[in-house]
Amino acid sequence: MRKSISLTTIIIFTLITSTGFAEPKHYPLALLPYPGPGKLVVTSPGLITSLENIQVNHDGTAQLQNEEVVCINPTNTDNAVAIWRDFRLGFRRVGIGYTFDGGQSWVDALIEVPPYPRQSDPVLFVNRDGVFYASTLTLVWGSGPSGISVQKSTDGGVTWSEPTYVVDGQEDYFEDKQWLAIDQTGGSGDGNIYCVWDRFEADYYGTQIVCATSTDDAQTFSEPVGVSVSGYDYVQWPVVTVGPNSDVYVAWYDHRNPRRISFAKSTDYGTSFEPQSDAIYLDSAYSELNGGILTFPFPAMSCDVYPESNFNGNLYIVYADGSYDWDIWCCRSTDGGMTWSDKVRVNDDPIFNGSDQFHPWLSIDSDGVIHVCFLDRRDDPNNILYNIYYTRSTDGGQTWEVNHRISTVSSDPGHAALAGLIGEYIGISAWEREIQMVWTDVRNLNQDVFSARIFSDFVPGDVNNNDRLSGADVTYLVGYFKGYNPSPDPAIWRADANGDCLIGPSDVTFLVLYFKGFGPEPVDGNCP
Repeated sequence: MRKSISLTTIIIFTLITSTGFAEPKHYPLALLPYPGPGKLVVTSPGLITSLENIQVNHDGTAQLQNEEVVCINPTNTDNAVAIWRDFRLGFRRVGIGYTFDGGQSWVDALIEVPPYPRQSDPVLFVNRDGVFYASTLTLVWGSGPSGISVQKSTDGGVTWSEPTYVVDGQEDYFEDKQWLAIDQTGGSGDGNIYCVWDRFEADYYGTQIVCATSTDDAQTFSEPVGVSVSGYDYVQWPVVTVGPNSDVYVAWYDHRNPRRISFAKSTDYGTSFEPQSDAIYLDSAYSELNGGILTFPFPAMSCDVYPESNFNGNLYIVYADGSYDWDIWCCRSTDGGMTWSDKVRVNDDPIFNGSDQFHPWLSIDSDGVIHVCFLDRRDDPNNILYNIYYTRSTDGGQTWEVNHRISTVSSDPGHAALAGLIGEYIGISAWEREIQMVWTDVRNLNQDVFSARIFSDFVPGDVNNNDRLSGADVTYLVGYFKGYNPSPDPAIWRADANGDCLIGPSDVTFLVLYFKGFGPEPVDGNCP
């Protein structure tokens, strides 16, 4: 079938800056002091509203919300859940939001993780049955021990179970930057839950990546096992995914010279890990970009586990890096992480043009299409303002389609709290042809969580290009024939409702009959 990206939804990502922080360079970012709301960016009143940008949080404060993850429910795509770091009470908490109408409206609340008063580093995963798993880093008021919790929701994010703890209050360590993956291969490890994180020693300098496993649906977790070599000066930001044969893959940022993304895998369900290898060498360390934005070359990683995909088993890592300006790159492995391809540039602006791209994330749909979103400054010659962009690859990460600017208003990172952090990641979830993104947005003069849902192919009969069928499509098509409305771009064949590869009055008749219940649904004619 002919593919044509439809991106009518629009989104704005908040930008904030600061002068950095004085703590040691390896200090856990979850412990940085929060100074309060700070000065807020004023956005042009004429550009701050859009029916396609939906606010997720409704706290009514001027406090920060950022660092988001989102998952679409595969059993009901109208249902999605988002999670984020939330400062509505003046200190670190984690917020949860859910929708049952495809992201058109959201209900939100703070997640409760007793007995810890603070949380950070939100993570979210959903399994094939539509059960959501939320993980948070749990904190006390000071800089004492931390824990990692997991909670479940079986009702689409409305209610959450009491927490179970992967690890809880180890006095000699600070646990940080956890990530989750669930084995959904249908094989011998199916249902296993893997949690990886970064374990800081008491002085916050020595670190190690570790992994714990649950074989009983997050009721209990094993003792953590080492993934990276212990005693390194600085490793952080691990991510985990599972391959089609239940192998467990972990990648992380390694601060040794030369800087690199390291990789390890387990072939025994997380009981042990093979010696780590160097997957990708980097040009940059973590950096403070123009405008005070703290940016990190950590990996986002996923594995194609869908049997119907032509790229089943492929591993993909996307990351931000650059020696002159920062770009988004993708590397793939077709042999379970033994070897990695040369890097492929994902953003399509002119190379070495002085514009930074950063904070990428990815999701793979059931057809093996890789969807990536990232923050991008190509539209500002001063390399300050940025927008959120989206692209996809349909050939296993070898090439990337034209990048689409999603936000209609550029954001200025001129004012910020939290030491220049705008969160360390944004969220994207793809299931079948639906893609949900969440990000931090400043249109309300403070950091809020906003969302948008887009579709990777056009909807036949969706003449006005709003990703849904309604009587407004008939009105638009009539206006097009009368010369009142422009051509229904970007996919003109969306107006070919009857699939005959001709656009004419018969398509109006076809749509009218469909909406009156007398005719079939509009069809894709696979026209040239």
